[in-house]
Amino acid sequence: MKVYAVKALPLWNPVDCVLIGQEPVEVSDSPWIRAQLRVGNFVEVVEAEEVTKKPTRTPKAASKS
Repeated sequence: MKVYAVKALPLWNPVDCVLIGQEPVEVSDSPWIRAQLRVGNFVEVVEAEEVTKKPTRTPKAASKS
């Protein structure tokens, strides 16, 4: 699962030995993570949030001849 911190940040995850900040981080599902989710310190990333934006093409301006 991927989570990021929203209230108390950054927080050290003692289970996976990673620092959880504002960017989503892959962590294992543990009681500690579940507790942080319950109290609102972390938010779990949903697949729809991970969709990358495709670069948009801007049309070239028509040249006046």
